Amino acid sequence: RQVLLFNARPLRLYLLEITGLIFGLLTLVGLIAIIVRRVTAIRVKVVTTWTDWVLYGLLLVQVVSGIGVAVIHGWGSSWFAAAMTPYLWSLVMLQPQTAYVTALPFLVKLHLTCAWLLIGFFPFTRLVHVLVVPNPYLWRRTQVVRWYRK
Repeated sequence: RQVLLFNARPLRLYLLEITGLIFGLLTLVGLIAIIVRRVTAIRVKVVTTWTDWVLYGLLLVQVVSGIGVAVIHGWGSSWFAAAMTPYLWSLVMLQPQTAYVTALPFLVKLHLTCAWLLIGFFPFTRLVHVLVVPNPYLWRRTQVVRWYRK
């Protein structure tokens, strides 16, 4: 209800939508830069595993579908509050109500499905290290890791 009240002012809604789209585009640029680095830098390419590629593929679909939703199906914060919030709340209550998402467009369903796949795949990647509390990776000096494969 609070999100819908916030979105009742068109200026705030426009700013929220434009800001989200800009962040999505910046995320896409950063993700493409990471993928290009994985392909072109020999030292990085050697230590790249298949799980890294699966993760990058899922992230790429997630970001592109999110940008697509923002461009094609606007006012995402409003329909998210109306449709996705009750769906997520039904999951929290352990009584899934898929009727909330069945009427959504395909691109939104793709975005949602990819999000669930990312959440499920996350523990099997190296990114799980960000869950360490306190996170020593934020304050440590950079280190060089060398793997020698035969």
